[in-house]
Amino acid sequence: MSIKIDEIEIIRIVNKRNKKREWFKKARKSGNAKKTYLRATKKYVAKNMHKILAAHGITKRVKRGKMPHPTTLECKNCKNKAIHYHHHLGYDGENRWKVIPLCMNCHMIIHHPPKITSLPQKN
Repeated sequence: MSIKIDEIEIIRIVNKRNKKREWFKKARKSGNAKKTYLRATKKYVAKNMHKILAAHGITKRVKRGKMPHPTTLECKNCKNKAIHYHHHLGYDGENRWKVIPLCMNCHMIIHHPPKITSLPQKN
C-alpha cells in the first residue's frame, strides 16, 4: 500500500519551514542570530543526542561497507527507490542498527503524519 502526501500536507510542511526561516531572519537583523542559533543547537543536541549518535552510527556503517547505501534499496512501503534509513523501533542501543529504507515521501508521512481535518459523520 502506497500513501502519497497530498498538496495540502506539502503546503503545511513548507509553511512550517518558512516560519522557521522568518524567525531566523528576525534574529539575524537584531544582531543575536549567532547566539540564538547556538542556543537552539545546544538545546537540540542535549535533547536528541541519542538520535544524533544513532544516525551517525548508520552513516559510519554505510561508509565502511557494513550496510548498503539506502539509494541501492527500495522503499519498504511503496517499493520506489529509497533515499533514507528510518529507525522504526527507536534509537536506543538494542535498536540502533534496526532500520528500514524509505523513500522521501514515505519518510515524510511517518515523521509528519497528515492531519485529519474532519471526522466522518455517523448516520
